[in-house]
Amino acid sequence: MRVNLILIGALTILMVLTILLVSCGGSSRTSAVTPTMDNPAAADQALAQELTLELERQLKTVSRTQTPVALVWYVARTRTLYWVLKGDYNLDGVVSIGDVTPVAIYFGTGWGFPTSEVVPWWVDGDRDHKVSIADITPIAMYFGNVAPRWVTSPVLNLRQVEHRAMWAVDLPDGINWWEVDIWPAEPEPPNQSPIAVFTASPLSGEAPLTVSVDGTSSYDPDGIIVEYRWYFHGGGGTFIGGNIPTTSYTYNAPGTYSVWLVVVDDDGKADWSDEVRITVREPQPPPPTYELLVAGTDGVLGEGGTLTILEGTSKLLNVWQLKGSDGSSTIGLSRLGIQTDTQLPIWVFGDFAASGEIATVLWANPENPDSEDPGNIFIEPGSYGVAMSVSYDGEVYTRNWMLVVQDRPDFP
Repeated sequence: MRVNLILIGALTILMVLTILLVSCGGSSRTSAVTPTMDNPAAADQALAQELTLELERQLKTVSRTQTPVALVWYVARTRTLYWVLKGDYNLDGVVSIGDVTPVAIYFGTGWGFPTSEVVPWWVDGDRDHKVSIADITPIAMYFGNVAPRWVTSPVLNLRQVEHRAMWAVDLPDGINWWEVDIWPAEPEPPNQSPIAVFTASPLSGEAPLTVSVDGTSSYDPDGIIVEYRWYFHGGGGTFIGGNIPTTSYTYNAPGTYSVWLVVVDDDGKADWSDEVRITVREPQPPPPTYELLVAGTDGVLGEGGTLTILEGTSKLLNVWQLKGSDGSSTIGLSRLGIQTDTQLPIWVFGDFAASGEIATVLWANPENPDSEDPGNIFIEPGSYGVAMSVSYDGEVYTRNWMLVVQDRPDFP
């Protein structure tokens, strides 16, 4: 009887050990800490190394595809459809050597039938309901693939699961999972930088110099410009920001300054323009203004003055100058234009070679009525309005005065 109890106890212990071995998958690669997706370090390191070597071997032999393929799982109870990038076992959005670790964690376990372990369905890449060395092949096949944006047909509301590279949709009534097409969307083209271009005017001048800048020629190839940043180097390094494509800045001190424009597009990309140089010179005193000075026998003939000539005599006007407003600048003249009212013939004037100035002789000589004689002009007694003008450096200077020819009783 005692022997029978001993045998029964031994058999009981053997059965318990057998159950424990079965629950461990018959593998000696067990760890004191249960490995999970959140605890990858607890995976059997020897197994992980073996699987890594297998991946390296397959990468040399397995044909790879750069077309992302989705692994789909449908939960009928909640009518929820999930999918992930095939081979992306750690759900980091890229198929890489890091996806060997989940295979090592769940190696030898199965899913889809009663099991004491929770096995993520996406780790079974070959869909044979067991995590094994065969699940290394999908990693090799899709190695380097990156999870794209996904699209569905019909269009359904996508949501990301657990902030990882897994997507899900809740199927509405009337749509079954096999009626939903899933494919990676075309990747969006990379955002192109805007182009900063501007003009500045004037580029040089005397202080204070106000420079106007215009950045409206700037553009964004794939969007819009939302900000213009102007940098006026010097004068405190002034910065003008905001959505201001045109503005101005005043330089008060002489020097050479730099101007830049930075434009920012609606995706946050920025571009610096080329540098534009501004040269500011010392201010120069304004040029003097001039007035026409006419003088002769009777002295200076002022504006609106009167020159009186007795019939049968003459008078000389031989000083013709432009007098500067600074009190010292004078310009000698050698050409003169004369306008009179309609009662007078054309005036005669000639050059004095010695002085280079103009001499105009006015005659009132009734004994020589030949108006073609350059030294004599027949003038009837009376009053005549005269305007004498000269041109210099693009300006016209005029002196208006009155010529009075007096009658001589002794003339017949």
